[in-house]
Amino acid sequence: MRIRLGRLRQLIREEARDTIMAPTQYSEPSPESMRRLDMPAMRSNDPLQIKVDQVIKILNHDHVQVDARDVKKLLSTVDPKRLLVMKVDAIAKQVQKKLAN
Repeated sequence: MRIRLGRLRQLIREEARDTIMAPTQYSEPSPESMRRLDMPAMRSNDPLQIKVDQVIKILNHDHVQVDARDVKKLLSTVDPKRLLVMKVDAIAKQVQKKLAN
């Protein structure tokens, strides 16, 4: 079976249009996320909160227990533009060092 390149592109565009979902569109939560109450619509879009969650996840993976409020307090002092650029691993190391003192 032969297909022209233009027709193939058209089919790909149609499929991409049907499967791509805008990030603002509400998606149905999965049964697993319902058990953990981790629904996409309930997540915070605040960049500070996202970084705090990522840092806590890394520190918990390293078996370091920290309070989210302490991490949020430390990260709120950082310039928001700089916070977006900084890598989460570097932030986690700095937070761990700061909270150890």
